[in-house]
Amino acid sequence: LSLLGKQEKAAVALEVPGCCSAASATATPTTPATTAAGSALISADMLTSNCFASSCSSISSALSRPRGGGGGGGVSAAAGHHLHQQQTHCQLLNHHQQHHQSSQHHQLGGASSSSSSSFSSSSSSTSTSSSSSCASFSSTSAGARRVKRKARVAPVATATVLGADEGWRATLRSQVSAVVQSLQGDWCDDGGRTIEIHGDAANFRDGTGVWLIEEQEGQLYLRGSKLVGDAHAPIWRKLSSGEEHRWARAKLDAPDRSFSESFWNYKEGRVRLRRSIHAAFAQQDFDLAFRLRAAWEAGGTSCDPADIPTDARLLSGQELIPGTCFRHRKYGYSAVILAGEPWCNAPGAWRAKMGVPSLPNGETQPFYHSLISEGERPGGHISFVAEENIEPTSLLYPLPGPLTQLLFDRSDVLGCYLPGPMLAAVLKQQGGGHGFSI
Repeated sequence: LSLLGKQEKAAVALEVPGCCSAASATATPTTPATTAAGSALISADMLTSNCFASSCSSISSALSRPRGGGGGGGVSAAAGHHLHQQQTHCQLLNHHQQHHQSSQHHQLGGASSSSSSSFSSSSSSTSTSSSSSCASFSSTSAGARRVKRKARVAPVATATVLGADEGWRATLRSQVSAVVQSLQGDWCDDGGRTIEIHGDAANFRDGTGVWLIEEQEGQLYLRGSKLVGDAHAPIWRKLSSGEEHRWARAKLDAPDRSFSESFWNYKEGRVRLRRSIHAAFAQQDFDLAFRLRAAWEAGGTSCDPADIPTDARLLSGQELIPGTCFRHRKYGYSAVILAGEPWCNAPGAWRAKMGVPSLPNGETQPFYHSLISEGERPGGHISFVAEENIEPTSLLYPLPGPLTQLLFDRSDVLGCYLPGPMLAAVLKQQGGGHGFSI
């Protein structure tokens, strides 16, 4: 505001290019009145820090025009002299501001990046000399910012990288060693071979000698195959063909014998309770039938609440007793349960072939001998099914087939079967320590 001196409040009649009206475009003598009619009024308020450069450009344009004649008019002699003083002061102020910001930038090492961005954007509309100054200042700021970025990057010590790499390799070797340790002992594969692992040596007992377990980049290799399963359910994939072979322990580490006794006693008690419910309905003793039914749904073996087991492993299979119809969760076939086992007591080669070690609940969950429906697989096929794959339902009752009629008695009121005399004798032998055989 001090640049305008005593006349800072006076309006300066100045023609703005591209803003002249049609009346001012006609050729008329140049007077203050006619010039004001075709021009814009620029007050001292426009000469702020954000627009003083554009004002200087307009002042310079006005001074360069002829003072008379047509086209766009001009300015008077007094106004021209005053505008010339304003232009001179604006150029001095512009030069002083550029010099001040450049010095401040060099002193602070590029800390005023936002000021340089604002100054560069406002100087883009000034005259040619002002634009070149801003371009020079912008390039200087960019160079300062690059130096600043480089200064932020801390050098990484080579010793630190090597130490981290060595630590990672030590952890990897420890994990591989733990897997090899878990593989120790006797195994059976899905081809019927028995494999003995001792240290890092494997003997397949097929006349091929001893093979070494090798480690490469954290992976285990044996006999041209790569271990892709874990140590509890090994799966070896051949590198040449991609063929996979599964392993299972030759002898299963079964739960304690006390659980097997509890398992068979519980299943036997549940069969008796079902028979009692069937008999109560047959005698139309509905009061007793409903009380027994309530005990059944609670997981007990009688109306006495003390007979309800506390072992969750028993309660999880409370519906799964001989005579229950079910659908296989994975393969979808219909079947009826013949007998149960407290764990998978099948041979190691069968467990390896069927992938039993890879089941979510493993090999120690109860398994059930089941008769598949003749309508789906004719010929009296018997399967051995993990408890986790059995979905009991009465909607499948009755199942067709001569073996079903031979081994079971029907219970239409309950929508299930009851073990017949032949099957009941087999179940009694099984509970006495003999294996299931029919």
